[in-house]
Amino acid sequence: MANLSPSKSEHIKYAEFLLSGEKYSITISKRYLFRIMLPLWIVMYVWFAVRNKFFFYIVTLPGLFVYGLFAYMVYPVWKMCNISPKAYIVFHVSFLIILKLLAIPFGYLVEALWTLCF
Repeated sequence: MANLSPSKSEHIKYAEFLLSGEKYSITISKRYLFRIMLPLWIVMYVWFAVRNKFFFYIVTLPGLFVYGLFAYMVYPVWKMCNISPKAYIVFHVSFLIILKLLAIPFGYLVEALWTLCF
């Protein structure tokens, strides 16, 4: 069986490449970026679906703060894909608005099912 380990000359060439100062970039999949945010989007959707002002003030508003903090912490990963800060903010704010609009009919459905079952 052939030896699969790299030879010394390949190792030296790779070390010289790293020391040469050449810059290269990596490509991150957009699916990976959305996969990071998906659990938080699901939680926000469920919280938006609850139609109670007290719940909104006690749970959803602090949740929006945590969402903003998490989005701020995750921005360096999105920045690797050359996404500008303004586009990042517009995307997340518009996505939260869309989630809120989609949660309204879902909230009515859940409330109707809740009153019918209990």
